[in-house]
Amino acid sequence: MQPNAASIIQTHPLSRRAFSRRSARATAVMSAAAAFPLISRGRVLGANDRIGVGFIGMGGRGSSHVATVQRLIQGGENLKVVAALKKLLSVGCASMLLALAWPSWQLPASGEELTAEALSAPTRWTIAYQGKPVLVYDFDPQKFKPYVQELNTLAGYGVLRDSPGDHLHHHGLMYGIKVNGINFWEESAGCGVEKVVQSLPPEFTKTAAGLPQARLVQVLHWLAPEDAFFPNTNAPALLVERRTLTLTLDPKQNETALHWRSEFEVGLRTNMVTLTGANYHGLGMRFLHELDPLAVHFTPEGKPDLSAAKQDVSIHAWEGLAFDEPGKPATIALFGDPHNARGDACYFAMKSPFAYLSATQRLETEPLVYHRGDHFEVSYLTTLYPELKPAAAIADRNRRWTASGM
Repeated sequence: MQPNAASIIQTHPLSRRAFSRRSARATAVMSAAAAFPLISRGRVLGANDRIGVGFIGMGGRGSSHVATVQRLIQGGENLKVVAALKKLLSVGCASMLLALAWPSWQLPASGEELTAEALSAPTRWTIAYQGKPVLVYDFDPQKFKPYVQELNTLAGYGVLRDSPGDHLHHHGLMYGIKVNGINFWEESAGCGVEKVVQSLPPEFTKTAAGLPQARLVQVLHWLAPEDAFFPNTNAPALLVERRTLTLTLDPKQNETALHWRSEFEVGLRTNMVTLTGANYHGLGMRFLHELDPLAVHFTPEGKPDLSAAKQDVSIHAWEGLAFDEPGKPATIALFGDPHNARGDACYFAMKSPFAYLSATQRLETEPLVYHRGDHFEVSYLTTLYPELKPAAAIADRNRRWTASGM
């Protein structure tokens, strides 16, 4: 589990003087700092130890510097990219950096049984049910994309893993593909950024059956790396996404259900987008390290052969994983929406060297092409249980999903 913001600061203390000594690790940051030699090194009233970094010039080298700083941030360093400019606009350009910072966020909301907590300037929502976290959604603007960091059972434990050392870009439950050749799955120099430009407070409701429900809605701009730190306008976006995450809890069924719906339109940066990707690009999930050897994949057709580091890429209505961990059994299932382009999802599954599952649209074999004015969407359901569920129960849940959309 990734530490919270407070523990990051405590676990990775980084004074300004100590940071300066790490120039070998952060050449990009020191280059930016060198541009402002007259900044006072004394303590300023109200200041903290976080170092704000601004960039002027977003070509290949500038984009690489931004990616370097973002990796340092993911590694726990107390930094913040406040903005990046494509070119020097005037002598007073430095004073503009703070004005181009990421947007401010709405205050958290609360409901009768579900509550939401966030940082003072929200970059992460924690949705709790009866005092226990069931969903943590991270939209820190210093990261390449927003994603579900935690999805927990009603018993209080989860199965997702965020940003492991072997693949830092693997986040709990995340969505990424390639757009016009730009990689939005990986997170390194030259990769795209899914930038949140609008975020509404969580909305709490109940279903027609009286089940507690929380809804998160955001607008994202899918941006080329050189456009990632411009002000929030539609102009540079390759895609504009309206993302709606609907969390529904069913205590009688011991079910945590998350509906991920992304509605897209082609942005103003291009007249046409071509969606491609690897055979695992789509909605993917990574699991806790201790669960990797326990993972058992199963589909409507049975268990795929994942022995000897084999991978399975096949089309199903759904796919599930069961983890028979002593004291913490769990089953998680991923369902495609038959109304998605190409119908039933194609699932990528592996168990070694680590367990993974993703739902895709087979973009590696046949790209999807959309033009200016086109609208399209992807929709998936994830369910999680604190018990081992048989395939028949997951198949029944799929029938309800396809019949009602929930």
